[in-house]
Amino acid sequence: MMKEKIAEKEPLLNTRRIKKEDLLHARFSVYLFLLFAQSSWGVYNATYTFLLTKVGNYSYSMAAYYATGEWLGYALFQGISNPIWGALSDRIGRRPVLLIAQTVVMIGMTCLAYPNGYWYLGVGIIQGLFDCTWSIANVLIVDCVANGVTPGDSSDIFFIRFLRLIIERFNKPEEESILLPTGRISSGGYIGNPTNQVDHRTRHVLSVAFIIIFIIMGFGTLCGYGIGFLLISSFSLQFSMACTGLLMFIPLLYFALFLPETRPDQRGIPFTGGFDNIDHSEATLLDTIIESFQAQLTTARFLFHSKRSSLLSCSYALLYLYLTGIYNVALFWGEEVYGWPALYTTIFLIINALATGIGLLILQYFLIPSFKFSLGISILSAISSLGALALFLKFETKNSPIILFFFISVSFFCLGAYPILTGLLTAEIEYESQGHLQGTLYAYTTFASLFGLVIFLIFFELVAINSIWLLATIFIAIASAATFFAGEGEPVISSSAAANIASLPRV
Repeated sequence: MMKEKIAEKEPLLNTRRIKKEDLLHARFSVYLFLLFAQSSWGVYNATYTFLLTKVGNYSYSMAAYYATGEWLGYALFQGISNPIWGALSDRIGRRPVLLIAQTVVMIGMTCLAYPNGYWYLGVGIIQGLFDCTWSIANVLIVDCVANGVTPGDSSDIFFIRFLRLIIERFNKPEEESILLPTGRISSGGYIGNPTNQVDHRTRHVLSVAFIIIFIIMGFGTLCGYGIGFLLISSFSLQFSMACTGLLMFIPLLYFALFLPETRPDQRGIPFTGGFDNIDHSEATLLDTIIESFQAQLTTARFLFHSKRSSLLSCSYALLYLYLTGIYNVALFWGEEVYGWPALYTTIFLIINALATGIGLLILQYFLIPSFKFSLGISILSAISSLGALALFLKFETKNSPIILFFFISVSFFCLGAYPILTGLLTAEIEYESQGHLQGTLYAYTTFASLFGLVIFLIFFELVAINSIWLLATIFIAIASAATFFAGEGEPVISSSAAANIASLPRV
């Protein structure tokens, strides 16, 4: 009955009605991209410190500076360009944007095989200008979910269906009815009175979707660490780094052959996808850039339109700040303080990925069912802050690597909350603006990471090497407090997407 009212009141804005086969290809494209992109990232992490110090002949200190510089260039220019790419994906389509971005990223990763500090800085800047792949992948997942094809449904591959079965075994939506929002985003910000809110089902479905892709990313990262260790043990460090580009080529080939267009048509004009429907005029592209910044200001205001959204956004940024900051210096910390060989570096990276997954499992199976979203994330983050504090206080010793790696694991539990926070923030904005939202979220966290990279490097170099864990303790504790005070709320999403989500089959 309610579905009939929805159809009468507000039809789908995507008038071209994407074929289910196209949606299946789009969903699998995201899986393939995340798997191979994270594998490439894993090989990079296992290789770059040794490449800069052993082949580039830089000291640990100089290598840390150049690695940070590359991250800073990447993050700064990505923060500037991602909103533009996000807006372009809403205007000209996901496919052309993703093809361009993936091509440049593949070339950039290959170029990192040349271990020159200034070269690293230049490559980081160029990659930052073009790399919107992560945010567009998130948009593709939202496109699929909003059109009734969600990760883990009956049409998905067995492994993903099995993942969803496990996730939903312990985390089922509390309500069965669906109520629709009346709030909207306009040029003036958030308007309308969302008196009818989307129920827990919407938050649950988006959360499960992001958890599944997060698990795929973790699996890809673990594979990358293993591949990286085998490569640097058997081949030259430069060849090992060049293989990161080869791993990026595989999803690019699939994009070129099979990735469909999933962009919603917001103007009511049938859109077939591809380059034929794009107005290539200079005025159009310039208008898109100008409009993108205006839209990002609107979307950014939405992220802070209420106390709850502001606190969740704060926690979201702080966790990413901690992730990028500690990742950038922790390997140098281990190699300098404990003399880690390649095997221990690989173990550290693997433990990081596993600990993040364990944190996600703790959230899904124990904390969220018992305490719901915000309090569950807050408790997990508090536990991680204690692990980081133990590392700062040196409860471990050089003769106790098991204790050392245990506290490292605990400190990374909180990163398991990241896909949950992504789902919470994604559910707060209408589906037709998801390109803008994901671009804004990525730019927001990228700018936050700039501060993280700089402050962690300062503490590493000028204060004391071990003080990086005191800094980590502070950031994680603030994120925990922010999520705690955010409390529980109701998501806002467009009724067209909500109708599709409400009709999704239960597992």
